[in-house]
Amino acid sequence: MNLYRVDLLARAARDVDRIVAWLTKRSPVGARRWVSALDSAMARLGEDPLSFALIPEKVRVSFDVRNILFKTPKGRVYRAIFTVIGNEVRILRVRRPGQRPIRGRDLPKP
Repeated sequence: MNLYRVDLLARAARDVDRIVAWLTKRSPVGARRWVSALDSAMARLGEDPLSFALIPEKVRVSFDVRNILFKTPKGRVYRAIFTVIGNEVRILRVRRPGQRPIRGRDLPKP
């Protein structure tokens, strides 16, 4: 049972759209598996988001920024960057392997 509501904010939704489009061109099955991995990560966030670590980057924002790592069946590690406000988890960005570290300007206001 989820104790927290999980929302994908607009920039994170665009990240997801770009990742899924890229994966779909290469492997529609792989894209579906990636979406399933993201869905599982979001379900885990709905249960206990505060158990996940603060992001390692030193960003200058006025709120805590955490991340959850999730893997595809092929072992590629992605991460969802989020904040918790009350009983809501707001996913701010979704990052693929190899992307540069996140900066404060990369994050929308929650």
